[in-house]
Amino acid sequence: MSGSLNLNVEESPVTMGGRARINKNNLAKLGIKEGSLVVLSSEEKDILVNIYSDQLVDEGSVVIRKEDMKKLITAEGCSVKVRPHSKVLKSKPLDKLL
Repeated sequence: MSGSLNLNVEESPVTMGGRARINKNNLAKLGIKEGSLVVLSSEEKDILVNIYSDQLVDEGSVVIRKEDMKKLITAEGCSVKVRPHSKVLKSKPLDKLL
């Protein structure tokens, strides 16, 4: 099943950004694999991060790094939307393919 989840932000003790952790069950609900790119959306911004599962993370939470919290303009305890990232490819005109 692929979709999106609204999860509460928890701050990671690691400072460098680009990664988030969620519960293994939520990874399955999103229908994505470990290390996939996801979109994290706050009310202010969207960012891309790689997502990893962690059984120690509560099912209602996403653990993100302080750098990413700043980019999202969000704080611990706030809600963010997590959804799979999909690249949209523009189709090429047929005459360019021949």
